[in-house]
Amino acid sequence: MPRVPGQPSRLSFVASEKKHNSPAVQIYLYAFGQAGTIRWIVDFENLASIGASHAAISKDPEYFEKLKEAESKNLFVPGDLDDVVLRAV
Repeated sequence: MPRVPGQPSRLSFVASEKKHNSPAVQIYLYAFGQAGTIRWIVDFENLASIGASHAAISKDPEYFEKLKEAESKNLFVPGDLDDVVLRAV
């Protein structure tokens, strides 16, 4: 895996998100493709539980402080968020 500047900080931020989502957060690094790309997956029971999680996060000032800190450290590429809901088939 190539070394990517800031990668340890990015991984640390994503790992800390387990507190805000659930211990079931799974973190992945691309093995091929864009070096340094991090994906994380949270497995929710249903759509209502996604809504409940987002509602709780939106009321958590610590979460928004962490986002501001991450932004100030350039931990994310602006405009490169891919937030999707998947359904198992």
